[in-house]
Amino acid sequence: MSSLQRDNRIKGLIRCESCPKSFTVRGHRHRKTHTKPYRCDHCSVGFAVRSDLDRHKAKHGGRVDTKFYCKWPNCLFKGASRRDNLLRHIHNAHDGKSVTEEQDTRGEVRAVYEQSLKEQKASTERLSFMKAVQSGNITMVVLLLRNGADIAERNDTGKTSLHVATLNGNSGMIQVLLNAGIDIEAKDNNNMTALYYAARTGNEEILQILVQNGAGASITERNNDGTTALHEISASGNEEIVLQLVSRLVELNADVDTPDYDERTALHRAATKGHSGVVAILLAAGADSIGRPKSLFTSTNSRKCYERAIRTAIKRGHEAVVDRLLVAGCKPTGSDLRAAANYGHEAIVEKLIAAGADVNAASTNSYGFQKALQAAAGSGHEAIVEKLIATGADVNAPSGPFYGHQTALQIAIRRGYKAITDILLAARGI
Repeated sequence: MSSLQRDNRIKGLIRCESCPKSFTVRGHRHRKTHTKPYRCDHCSVGFAVRSDLDRHKAKHGGRVDTKFYCKWPNCLFKGASRRDNLLRHIHNAHDGKSVTEEQDTRGEVRAVYEQSLKEQKASTERLSFMKAVQSGNITMVVLLLRNGADIAERNDTGKTSLHVATLNGNSGMIQVLLNAGIDIEAKDNNNMTALYYAARTGNEEILQILVQNGAGASITERNNDGTTALHEISASGNEEIVLQLVSRLVELNADVDTPDYDERTALHRAATKGHSGVVAILLAAGADSIGRPKSLFTSTNSRKCYERAIRTAIKRGHEAVVDRLLVAGCKPTGSDLRAAANYGHEAIVEKLIAAGADVNAASTNSYGFQKALQAAAGSGHEAIVEKLIATGADVNAPSGPFYGHQTALQIAIRRGYKAITDILLAARGI
């Protein structure tokens, strides 16, 4: 057997279970490239080598530098990511040299090496504050704060430990951080405060803690997505929190009608979700009942052309919200009545008619200038058809060009609604 054959045979003795590679000895280091045993506490990403994990942690910890630096006087070494590389540098560059003639060279090298490790450890431990907050270890957080941990430390997304604790729903941790003086209005890279995340997650306990500790100064400031914390809290339906925050906004003479990038106000968001109590609070604070700024500009972008708040509430059948908006002075239009008739909300149809809606007015939006009677006939809502006829709807009126100028009767016949067809024929005296 040749030496080459012998080498090939030896190399094939131990094979990796996860890939085609083989080794002459057990490939523990290689196996770690598959198992990745070193896990990040922040994002759970795995690494095969601990030094790689340390470098990755610096990403979450912000300004932390995990390199090993040589502490030999006047050494220009730029640092190593692994301690064995640092030791190799010290031996190659400084072994045989001594700072003073009396010192033992080997002891000097060892002392410099240990000092380098000590300082690198101190630097790495700065990561442990965010790590402790992430893990929920309140005892460790308190200890680190007592020992000078930087409470303002941020991770790579700009979040402070208060953001992290809020997202984790850890009220005890939040209270510790607030007592330690953390900035309650700190914003991350998306311009979001902890209050915004608490509103988005709907955690009432944390919302209460943050509000009671003074959060809310930037509640009407837009984040990078164009929404405000007031939008999120209004959509959550938490009346108590909304009342506290809106009261503060009124004191500051702030605008409760700040729109998002789609020109929707907080009232629009609350109306969409059916939170009539929140709608009432916002209206009492001066919110426009339309649910979007009065100065809404004309845009060719359809995303900018959102409906009024009442229309959204009508489509979803939120009767209590419709009542609130009507009482506040929102005038129903033909489009509103058409929407209620189309979606089969009989009670809302009655409310709109009682509030002065014109039963013969056509919709003025993308529904092809269709009238309420035609919409009800085309959707099969018999009771609404009868109600509209009883209140004066014109059974002979044609729809707009989008529907081929068809009457309600023609639409009902085409859709196959026999009962409605009979009602309309009777109304026409046939």
